[in-house]
Amino acid sequence: MPAVLPVLALGLLGCKRPPEAPAELSELCSYVFEHMGDEDDAELAAGVENLAAWFSANGLEAPEEGFEVTQISVETAYALPDIDLSDLTQEEFEEGLVGAAVVNQHGHSLDDLAYAIVEADQEVVFPDDYKEFERTFLTDLDCFMDHSCDLVEALNYSEASYAGVLNVKSENHAQWRWVETGNRSALVHRAWLTGPADISPALATIPAEFFTTVTMELDDGTMIRLQTVWFVALLATVEANAFMLSSFVNSLSKSGDQIEAWLDEQ
Repeated sequence: MPAVLPVLALGLLGCKRPPEAPAELSELCSYVFEHMGDEDDAELAAGVENLAAWFSANGLEAPEEGFEVTQISVETAYALPDIDLSDLTQEEFEEGLVGAAVVNQHGHSLDDLAYAIVEADQEVVFPDDYKEFERTFLTDLDCFMDHSCDLVEALNYSEASYAGVLNVKSENHAQWRWVETGNRSALVHRAWLTGPADISPALATIPAEFFTTVTMELDDGTMIRLQTVWFVALLATVEANAFMLSSFVNSLSKSGDQIEAWLDEQ
């Protein structure tokens, strides 16, 4: 996964704010994030199937600037492990929450995409994003990659610099899960900052950020990767939020191209 917070610098280029997502899509993105940690994956599988049905019905021609999404379960966010939001009130959370969703199309298999996203050296897969990236797995990677177990977790540390303007150091907790719906296999990813990112210069205070991805093959054989990011921005102007959202879209869209380019070379 490419760094999310570092793309703030790209917002200085002046892109427009993404349009608001259709209510059902925004709700489904939140639903998947919320149920990613369920012991029983029945509701998560239902969310994946509903997303597949949404794209089959609505197509993949999303706006170039992606979709703005503003729904996420506050209860789930505050209950995540390795996160401390005690200094952030629920009112601040809800008022500062902004987010964006982007869909990428891929020409590689689900297992190949999983290798690029989970196991491969992220500095190599995403050379335009990272100055440094360290991933420490908390559970058995080999078991996950050969589908013997359905969940793997890791702690990530990254350093990135964008547009020669913004330098960011951040740590996040990441989870990946294989999901079988009966109609398709999917790779679902969820991550969140374990503490505020170190941003220089400080364009805004961002005490929390959340990310989810659903990678799956649709009924027509198209492999897609839906990426959604939410962040809580405090002390940011309306213009700054618009810049950040458009920057997120640029970064998420670019990540799909980088994955394809790297896999093509393997």
